[in-house]
Amino acid sequence: MRALGLGVLALVLAGCPGGGGASGGGSGATGPCFERPLEVTGMEGMPLGAQILGNTYVAPVTLGKSPGRMLFDTGAPITFGDPTAFTGETFASGVGAMKLQLGTIVLPSAPVVNYPAGLTLPDGRLGGIVGGDVMCHFLTRFDAKASSLTLGEAALPSGLDGPVTVKVPVMGGGKGRLPSGEVVDLAGTRIIVKVNLEGTERTLMLDSGASYTVLTDSLFTTLTGDGRKTVNGLTATTVMGSQGLKLARARRLAVGTAVQQGGIVATGAPALLAALQVEVGSQVDGLLGGTFLREFLVSIDYRKGELTLARYQSESHVKDEMVRAGVILRNATGGGFEVGVSFAGTDAAAKGLSVGTKVTAIDGKSLAGLDAQQVDGLLLGAVGDTRTFTLASGDVAVKVEDVIAFN
Repeated sequence: MRALGLGVLALVLAGCPGGGGASGGGSGATGPCFERPLEVTGMEGMPLGAQILGNTYVAPVTLGKSPGRMLFDTGAPITFGDPTAFTGETFASGVGAMKLQLGTIVLPSAPVVNYPAGLTLPDGRLGGIVGGDVMCHFLTRFDAKASSLTLGEAALPSGLDGPVTVKVPVMGGGKGRLPSGEVVDLAGTRIIVKVNLEGTERTLMLDSGASYTVLTDSLFTTLTGDGRKTVNGLTATTVMGSQGLKLARARRLAVGTAVQQGGIVATGAPALLAALQVEVGSQVDGLLGGTFLREFLVSIDYRKGELTLARYQSESHVKDEMVRAGVILRNATGGGFEVGVSFAGTDAAAKGLSVGTKVTAIDGKSLAGLDAQQVDGLLLGAVGDTRTFTLASGDVAVKVEDVIAFN
């Protein structure tokens, strides 16, 4: 199981002289992103269907005249296109103006960075990222239940509890060095959220491109110092390569009166979080990511500095990644799937599903032709369910359990 995201562009832009500081203050600040002009045509407020991958939103776009798919990532301060995915388009060497169509919205001269990240999706190539520098010009809404996102004013859907609105400063910006080596002035795009984590106020950055809520290593260590279960061996895919992750559960995480109980939190991105702290000029304890955000309709008003969360009355769309048969499968050399991670103390481990064990079917469904995300979905369920693994030695029934349940 690979998570997508973790604020993928922070490492690319860190370490450039003059960077850092809150928008509107600090030696490197250049003001909030919505103060920069951006030509917009077409119709706003129309939902754009998205593919939910690892709790992040990948949606169809047209760059120039070429169709593709891009990740909509509030944690990215810039928008980039991958020329190896949009092979029919001509890119500037660093950042250039390109026509970008997002559903019914057209940006005739969007600022697009040339970055051949080479990121792949389970069913194809990721064309790039739509970053905060674009989304900040709209009321931006993420709807996990409907698998869609909306740029612009729109009516709220039904099936929601009362909305909770909190003030969130838009911070960051400064000098950034692009992959081409070009140094540019970055506007502030970082959405800083005050949260209550198990009784203590913390500061997180809202990141729609992070699959998990991510904490600094020191905060994660403090949180798990009570002996609660943790697991490792997982990875997140970013434009900077794979990041190892460690997971646990938080007993309570709240944004205003929007509360999550027992949500998954991760650690494993120290350089990224350190770079964010330098950029915003103050303490950042982590990223408020997909494992929290998916429980709410999320609306971001950059201009007003407001985040609104409306809990879904039904959370049938939420699939807890750690309530599963106690293994993670990976692509095997030569084709097929094998056990990549076997969680200690689980029924799967007790039944002999060790790393390297080949699996050809789950509950009688052949894994041939399935991608990694589809296979992982077969392992999830409710505590007490069983999953039957077809191995070379025969079928093995394995209990579904909460791998990181509280002790």
